[in-house]
Amino acid sequence: MQSCVLSRLACTPGVMIRRILAATSPEEKLQVAANAAEEEILQAWKKLVLLLHPDKLQRLDDESKKEGADALHEVHEAKDEMRRRQQEACAQVPMQPKAGTAPRCLDATPGARKYEISWTLPDVQDPSAPVEKYEVWGPRHCTELGETHDWVLLAALPPLQSQFIIVEEAPTQQDVMWAADRVLRQTMSLTVHAVNGKGSSEALAFELPWAAAFPWLGGMGSLVCNQCF
Repeated sequence: MQSCVLSRLACTPGVMIRRILAATSPEEKLQVAANAAEEEILQAWKKLVLLLHPDKLQRLDDESKKEGADALHEVHEAKDEMRRRQQEACAQVPMQPKAGTAPRCLDATPGARKYEISWTLPDVQDPSAPVEKYEVWGPRHCTELGETHDWVLLAALPPLQSQFIIVEEAPTQQDVMWAADRVLRQTMSLTVHAVNGKGSSEALAFELPWAAAFPWLGGMGSLVCNQCF
């Protein structure tokens, strides 16, 4: 009887919060072996997520609720780190994404342009080369010879998302658009990579029709003045 009481006490939110915050490694936080299988990691993660749900912490004081939120954040990070390690050790990088529909301009209004790109999702997820996210990259500098430089990350998207809209109002995305504007480039370059803990796939390259799509660019010198960059 006493052992059952002690076992229940060890699983109370307050005790679990203190244990997680004191742990120094992902496996300690999740209470699994360092070489645990992914299913075991997910089961341990789900158990802790349920235990630390804000609704379960309502009876705690404000400080303990804050610690509970911190512990829940660490549990999520521990799960992600262990999955990343597994993939780094065992997985292969994902296959190169395949293009979907042709890029299309959704809004050509100066200062508020929007352009959409899309790719196809695999019919079946390859367990040996899982996709954890998609990354969209673009160049912040283009030369008059058409070369692209200083590629930057524009977005990291969940594995079930298969489209991205670049918008001129977003500062970094604006930099990429204006880089193509400055040299009146015929196309604007973007790339999409499928990514997991092992690394990134080969790039799926997009060339978005550009200068011809915005004929007013020739009269917008003040907007894309070279001295501003």
